[in-house]
Amino acid sequence: MSSLDRRDYWLMVVSSSILCHIKSTGMLMVNIQSAEKLSITLPFEMAKMVRDKVEAGIYGSNSEVIRDALRSLMERERRLIAFDEAIAKGIADADAGRVEEIENVRIKLHNRFEQ
Repeated sequence: MSSLDRRDYWLMVVSSSILCHIKSTGMLMVNIQSAEKLSITLPFEMAKMVRDKVEAGIYGSNSEVIRDALRSLMERERRLIAFDEAIAKGIADADAGRVEEIENVRIKLHNRFEQ
């Protein structure tokens, strides 16, 4: 790393919006992600929440708070899609006659969890 120590390198990398991962082997893995600068307007309460998270040291910047919130939204949407797919599969199974009487299901569950 020439004249830079690990801490300087890490700070330089973070400030350049490059994500770093240190694997369990101790190797520094760098993943450069493209970024686009956006300007957003938030209601006062949301803006205060963002600032409070940064001031409390939970996040390093306002952008980190927003990125984490968007990642959570993407995960929520992924789970909702999976849930919708499971419901559609259940409906298709029922329409195709692949069902069990509720009493049989109760007995199976009772036997399974009684142990």
